[in-house]
Amino acid sequence: RRAAQEKAIVESPPPVRRPRTFPEARQPSRINRWAHQARSMWEAVFGDQESDAKKVFSRAAPVCLLGVEYNVHESLKKHLKSGSMLGPSKLREMLIQEMERRKKKVEEDFRSRVWFSYREGFPEITPTQWTSDAGWGCMLRTSQMMFCQALITHNLGRGWRLNRSRERSALYSVILRWFLDYPCKECPYSLHNLLHHADCVGKKVGEWFGPQAACVVIQRCHATHKKSPQQQPMLPTVHMASDGTLYLDQLVELCAEKKRSPSTSCQQQKPEKQKVENVEPETTKMCEETPGSATEEHQAQGHTLETKKSWQQIVKESADSWRPVVILVPVRLGLDSINPNYCEGLRRCLKLPQSLGFVGGRPRSSLYFIGYQADSLMYLDPHTIQKVRPLREKIQTDSSTFHCNRIRTMQFRELDPSLALGFYCRDRSDFSAFWDAVQSIGGLRFPPFRTAMVTPNYEGLDDFGAVDLELDTDSEQKSREDRTTPNLKSEGDQRPRSTRASARGKSPPMDDGFVLI
Repeated sequence: RRAAQEKAIVESPPPVRRPRTFPEARQPSRINRWAHQARSMWEAVFGDQESDAKKVFSRAAPVCLLGVEYNVHESLKKHLKSGSMLGPSKLREMLIQEMERRKKKVEEDFRSRVWFSYREGFPEITPTQWTSDAGWGCMLRTSQMMFCQALITHNLGRGWRLNRSRERSALYSVILRWFLDYPCKECPYSLHNLLHHADCVGKKVGEWFGPQAACVVIQRCHATHKKSPQQQPMLPTVHMASDGTLYLDQLVELCAEKKRSPSTSCQQQKPEKQKVENVEPETTKMCEETPGSATEEHQAQGHTLETKKSWQQIVKESADSWRPVVILVPVRLGLDSINPNYCEGLRRCLKLPQSLGFVGGRPRSSLYFIGYQADSLMYLDPHTIQKVRPLREKIQTDSSTFHCNRIRTMQFRELDPSLALGFYCRDRSDFSAFWDAVQSIGGLRFPPFRTAMVTPNYEGLDDFGAVDLELDTDSEQKSREDRTTPNLKSEGDQRPRSTRASARGKSPPMDDGFVLI
């Protein structure tokens, strides 16, 4: 009987066992669904942040951070130039070692950059009751990062790294204290003091700032801070470009304390009668009738060439005293999205030794970009809420809240077209190298910004009048106008052409392709 039972069990098919189901396994709970949706939305907007560092360090492409390039192929090229024979396995081993060294250097450099994020719990921003800038203060935070980087480079150098010995330096803690969120003179670049100048750019507390508005309030706070004689040695001067153009004469006047002499001035004054007496009658008549004649154009070109030559001599042969300068260039490189043709110019700007990066990012989400690798930008993200740092607490003891260890990347094509670039020039030779570099960048077909030797002077346009342009080139339209106004030439306005043009008003100057902010 037992043998028959065992045989029946063996020959019979096994019972179908259904897996035991639980309510969590059948349908995710509402909290799990919300968490999954929130995570998917975050990754769609900001990307997978955990894999950004792996993407950077798994590729052999050079990494550039604020003008410092980390290239793993340099040592390999040295070995190959020395004539040493290396097999494929040895080359691969050396490449892995160089990538590990590069990873440590890039992480140390990235961690040494100052990181400012959202804060909560600071004193109320008068006349409002805001005690946190979460959701609207990201552009101000990124502008603080870029300007703080300029101050650290000015006082501690570009090679400064965050380690145990230098983290406790008094100068480093003094610079960080300037950016704490308190409405006092000890914190000249605090959020409260920046918003004190919000009315100058048409903004209110709680509104999102643009790159140009943020640069303006930074410049105004710097002007207030520089009035203190004790802080002047620690502060460079600040220059902000206008209309996306850097003018050499403005920078030289600011740094070398040189003022334009009358001989090198580009102001085109109206010629006096005494100066015209020695001219031939025909030339005098032509100058009186047509102020915009070829003779004046030739004189204007001569003034421009003389001015360019004189300003180049001022840069090379200026006095020994040369002020360090922070240059801010707010630009807009597109309408709704960035034009991809400008990306090469941005790469070359980040590669300059004088680069401070740039602030920009996505629409209504500002980021601080400090480097790149191939088509990926590396940035610091202020969208993290932290508690406010006590004013009397020593920063030397713990500065972890001012530095970020997570490397984040995004593509160039995802940039918002509105951004602001920053540069720092320490002395005259550094400025000369910077000017030569930006002139080469200006030679690109799509440069991020333009350079000019002399600031244009639009004074006197009311005296000369606007140019009368004949826009009706169609012969039929002209004949139709002649038929409708037969006595126009005989009984019309007999005033000179310049007077008729000035009566119509001054024509607006044509832009050079930039969308003015």
